[in-house]
Amino acid sequence: MTRLLRATALGLVALAITSCATTNLVQVWRDPNYRPAPINRVFVVAVIPHAQDRLLFENAIAQSLIGQGFEVATSSGIGPPGQSDNDRIVAYVKEMGVDLVVVLRLVTP
Repeated sequence: MTRLLRATALGLVALAITSCATTNLVQVWRDPNYRPAPINRVFVVAVIPHAQDRLLFENAIAQSLIGQGFEVATSSGIGPPGQSDNDRIVAYVKEMGVDLVVVLRLVTP
């Protein structure tokens, strides 16, 4: 029993020491020829089980982006409440010329 306790304590000490270590970025490579396209139209999709929560999350993100000058649409705004149709979303994104799709996914333990 004491051997197991010592091994556990040693493992916890090693974990504590390594969790305090810092990471330094030594080198960054970027393509010098890459020119980012301007982003004007943004589409927000929240993958959340409850329709009411999905609506709240999407609208909060949309309002934040609108405040920064983007044109924003949400997945809850293009279909019936409580229903999310992937084909409808893809068609909308292509038809409207959306530049960026923001996807939020709620994961619960």
